[in-house]
Amino acid sequence: MLSGINGADFELIERLNKKFCFSFEIDNDIYEKPSLFIFGRQDNIVGYNSVWNILDNYPRATLAILDVAGNALQIEQEELFNYLFFEWLDRIENKK
Repeated sequence: MLSGINGADFELIERLNKKFCFSFEIDNDIYEKPSLFIFGRQDNIVGYNSVWNILDNYPRATLAILDVAGNALQIEQEELFNYLFFEWLDRIENKK
């Protein structure tokens, strides 16, 4: 992860954040489309406890807290992460 941070173009990231920010208040509005929240149980950077405060606003959400995963859970639990991600894409495409 350090090589990614060291090579990051923070100016580009800031421009993208300004252009592609959330179009709704994520803590207050109800979002009724398929959603996916994946957290690492051992993530000491982001954590996972705060998701409980907004989960009721996402009635179509899948919540997964992966053991043996920290902040790089897509690497630490790659197979499970990919399964959840592609299942979420299927739900979006099928509009179920």
